[in-house]
Amino acid sequence: DDIMMMAAGNHVEARVRVRPARSSSSAHSGHHRSCHLGRNCATLGNLSSYVTIRRVHATGNHKTRSSAASRAAFALPSAAPGGAASPQEIAMLAEGLEAPVQVLYLGALLTFLGGAAFFVVRQVLERRELEISAYELGEKARANVATPQELYELGSILARKKVYSLAVKHLEDALAAMPADDPDGAAVHNALGYAYSKMDMFDLAKEQYEQATDMQPGYVLAWNNLGDVCEKSRDLERAAEAYTETLKFAPENEIAKERLEFVRRRISTYGPRGPAPAAEDPGW
Repeated sequence: DDIMMMAAGNHVEARVRVRPARSSSSAHSGHHRSCHLGRNCATLGNLSSYVTIRRVHATGNHKTRSSAASRAAFALPSAAPGGAASPQEIAMLAEGLEAPVQVLYLGALLTFLGGAAFFVVRQVLERRELEISAYELGEKARANVATPQELYELGSILARKKVYSLAVKHLEDALAAMPADDPDGAAVHNALGYAYSKMDMFDLAKEQYEQATDMQPGYVLAWNNLGDVCEKSRDLERAAEAYTETLKFAPENEIAKERLEFVRRRISTYGPRGPAPAAEDPGW
């Protein structure tokens, strides 16, 4: 039989093979051999034996050639007590996730920058287009060769550029050059009312919006603009009527529904003229 023994401290593997004695003389030889392994001692009597001892130091990352039990005894645990991940596993996991997270952040950043760049470029191109159109139409207007439609377009562009005084001039010229029954007249009146409203000339703006709705009773934009200018001039009853007309032609118009509800609350609280204008804002 083979006998395996292991001592504490340095890893010691002892393999003992026991053979029967060949002669009686050797049995009476009284030869004894001792093997001291730490505090354990094994004595072999009348048997001839040989002992092979290998000492293997388990230090650093040196690979041992011991038994499975000794390898398990000296192996580092793969997980911390309680099932928690060891620092080595956490480090390996972090290294594995680092690249995908960086790619994700980089993609999000590029998407954001691309969207911002697209918005800026579009705004620049639109502004550039408006500048070119305003210049070309302005040259025609100065040469007195612009059509009423071109004058209307020039006035609308100037209103978008917030040059309201010039916008009013060209829009009035467009109305003067148009026939009274021109179907585009309603749009010109609406644009002219918008420019007057931005200049805080609310009475003139109200007249233009009313003319636009007279020419086109289903002109929803003009009705909403009329309601807005009536609110600013503290004519709440007329504003409620304008929003009501909008809802007749466009029942799902969110602007008209919200403003009508607001105006009705103001009327119930302050009356048809609404609250007195604040000292710092005499227009409303």
